[in-house]
Amino acid sequence: MVTGKRVLISWVAVNNDPYERERGKADFRLVDGEPVRGPTLTILFDDQSPFRGQISDVVLLHRKSDGPGYERERRAVEETAAALRERQENLRVQMLPWFGDDPTDHRSIFEFLRKERGQANNVDNAERWQ
Repeated sequence: MVTGKRVLISWVAVNNDPYERERGKADFRLVDGEPVRGPTLTILFDDQSPFRGQISDVVLLHRKSDGPGYERERRAVEETAAALRERQENLRVQMLPWFGDDPTDHRSIFEFLRKERGQANNVDNAERWQ
């Protein structure tokens, strides 16, 4: 149950979302026959997470490129979005491409998000930010 309108804006952990992966493989790591939750599922659904039940919207940032590693990133984003929707049907999930090079460049990310949010007045984009 979501108690307020809060948004999680996050990158997907390519090697660990939606579930931890075996090192160097695409296969999920299993413990007692179950996949181990990655950081995004953990922060939203773990019993110990202070954010459990507090988030109504998730924005999954991902780099948009045709360069090396993009296919892995695209797969992780799509799988994570599907896992989130499966666990909480009313959770609004948006996959948002970012054209930057450095996912730790927070200033650039905030500027990008500010511009995206500013475009919410555009009818085509408004649904993203309601």
